[in-house]
Amino acid sequence: MQPDRFAQAAVWLENARAGDVARTHVADELLAELSDLGKPAPSDVAEVARALDRFYMTTRYPDALAGANPLHVYRAADAHLAKQWATQILTYVERQIEDAKQSQ
Repeated sequence: MQPDRFAQAAVWLENARAGDVARTHVADELLAELSDLGKPAPSDVAEVARALDRFYMTTRYPDALAGANPLHVYRAADAHLAKQWATQILTYVERQIEDAKQSQ
């Protein structure tokens, strides 16, 4: 799974657990929906979600690069950074789930 999709899935699950049905794949919008439910994400998590969203369209739909070769657009450093960002979002969501379990 691509890091952006992994992060989206994690936030989607947290939205569902909070009683909301997410209707987007954009991690930043998913976090905004959590905020609307009274669970705002920390600014650092929201920032990496916005950064990770840059990879969504172009990695899911390579023709979105308007003729550019993805091999020439993204480098290994981009993949490592995307993985770090996805891990940060996942850690946040896992913490939210664990906190909810403990408060029950």
